[in-house]
Amino acid sequence: MPYQRGQRQSRRSVDFIVSSFSKLMKSRDYCQLTVANISEHAQVGRSTFYRHFNSKLDILVHLHRGYFGGVYQGYRQPADWFSELPPAGLARCLQRFVSGSRLRSSVWHQLGADRDQAQRRIEEAMAEVLKDQLYQSFVASQFALPMEELAWSMNAVVRAQLARWKQADHSLSADEMAKRCHLLLKALLQGAMRSQSQTN
Repeated sequence: MPYQRGQRQSRRSVDFIVSSFSKLMKSRDYCQLTVANISEHAQVGRSTFYRHFNSKLDILVHLHRGYFGGVYQGYRQPADWFSELPPAGLARCLQRFVSGSRLRSSVWHQLGADRDQAQRRIEEAMAEVLKDQLYQSFVASQFALPMEELAWSMNAVVRAQLARWKQADHSLSADEMAKRCHLLLKALLQGAMRSQSQTN
């Protein structure tokens, strides 16, 4: 099964590169980090690096996509979105996301010329993850809004809540914040759903 072996090797290379980037960021500024540094630490050739990533910014976006995937992973079917309670793992994911925000905040100030592009691409990645979860759970025709616009709006609400939570020094528990985010997502979905007469 050479194809499967190739896939496993490719996955390992990505993991090594991402892990090396994260470790190096603990001791170096983003602006000081180079593709050569990351490749050497990951023990992969530069050609292998560029097979998976175009730049170090791609790795940063990849990491954030993983964080967001964790936040939304509990939403797999309509019942999850419309439940009275948030998915069991949401509070844990939010806590981990905000706990890691100190590192991400320090990185944010190091981005230099990459900063505007990083903000745009990370916001796009977060909305893309949310859109994928919506498509997994619903049919686009169920909504009065395009799925992309709905995902962007829901994403903006969650980002705003996380920002306020961080600035308020966690005055709410992770469980309380998970419930708040869940209720807001649920309300947005319910507001965007077509009525039964509209879908017939």
